[in-house]
Amino acid sequence: MYSGKGKLVEWTRVDEAAKGFEIQVPYYFGIVELDEGPRVSTQIVSVDNEDDLVPGLPVRMVFRKLGEGHSEAIINYGFKAEPIVDPHS
Repeated sequence: MYSGKGKLVEWTRVDEAAKGFEIQVPYYFGIVELDEGPRVSTQIVSVDNEDDLVPGLPVRMVFRKLGEGHSEAIINYGFKAEPIVDPHS
């Protein structure tokens, strides 16, 4: 079974986003090692202070809006990583 939990391995702050993501800057993007073993690249959300990002930070994958295309496009959803405030949750 997939737990959706893992730990932060590496990250970077994005100040100049690709077209369509300009409204989101600055944001954090990183590598998360899931408890099941695979590493995934993902946006890190719910972070107010860059100093809160440290190697090994417990995170969980959350389902969020990724973006949307033109006015007739369907909104795209997917997973992003969010710090776990209480590691026992």
